[in-house]
Amino acid sequence: MSVLESHSMKKSLFTILCTSALLLPTYASAETNVILAKNFWKDVTLAKIEAQLTDPKQATVISDSDFTPLLYAARYAAPEAVINRLIDAGADVNRIGHDQRTAIFYAAYSGTLDTVNTLLQHQPDLTVRDNSNRSALLFSFYGQKDPAVFERLMQMGLSLHDIDGSGRNAALIAAQRTPALEVVQFLQQHKVDFSLIDNDGRGIALNAASRNGNLEVVKAFIGDSDIRDLKDNQGQNALHVAAYRNDNIDIINYLLSAGVEVNALDKQSRNALNIAAVRNSEAVFQRLLELKIDPNHPDAQGKTPLLYATSRDAGSDKKAASTLAIIKALVAHKA
Repeated sequence: MSVLESHSMKKSLFTILCTSALLLPTYASAETNVILAKNFWKDVTLAKIEAQLTDPKQATVISDSDFTPLLYAARYAAPEAVINRLIDAGADVNRIGHDQRTAIFYAAYSGTLDTVNTLLQHQPDLTVRDNSNRSALLFSFYGQKDPAVFERLMQMGLSLHDIDGSGRNAALIAAQRTPALEVVQFLQQHKVDFSLIDNDGRGIALNAASRNGNLEVVKAFIGDSDIRDLKDNQGQNALHVAAYRNDNIDIINYLLSAGVEVNALDKQSRNALNIAAVRNSEAVFQRLLELKIDPNHPDAQGKTPLLYATSRDAGSDKKAASTLAIIKALVAHKA
């Protein structure tokens, strides 16, 4: 190899390395970069984006939790001009982000039909699955309220009858989260299977009881089903699963009116108070105390509701105040 050829090869290698360095993702946090702050996107305008894009790297910067400006734009239904400007500036519509999701996932989840259509103009890869093996359509049922979004994604070839890695279909996902009766009706009209049981042994009723805070939606999902004896793989009934994180008292009262057993124990010998003490609200905990559930019951590990309560994640001042109130309530009940 001649000296000239060697010099040329070294120069080419240097050029490749420099170009690669420019393409490497830049990581930042919302504390140090306003374009990664959620509040920035809640009222974003093209003028605000142009001000940020004076630094070209801003279009592709990545947060500590793997969110990019384009993912936020999709999630918060940014105007079409904003989304197109980010893509023109180098944002990749197929860039894998938080939980292995691309922008179309977040548009489907909480954007509008216009948001979805804007991204579809850029031909995103709709075969992508997130870290729970969900398509953008399946993921949308965690938050989307507009059936027109579901219809649009179905027109693009995504299946309404997929099942994710947890064994949940669109109905079981929506049962947990959707606040919209229109979504329940859409699922019923399209004959999505309401009888499916997920990998945790929970069907439609237990999924609805676990997290959904809209009483009318929960009633619509459960319908005329007898939920008194339903239990999941952990031996938890509807009151158990609601006690963990459903903080709507109306849901708790609805389950009680349906005849769900108050003093049932799961496979770890936990009653509803043991479970509620881990993370639920003061109001739910007080309601369970009113039911005369044993406040001193030890589970299989010997942990009582008081021990669970004192181990709670205090976190914010609000959480700390709630934890203190629960502890005081337990002490008042001779815990």
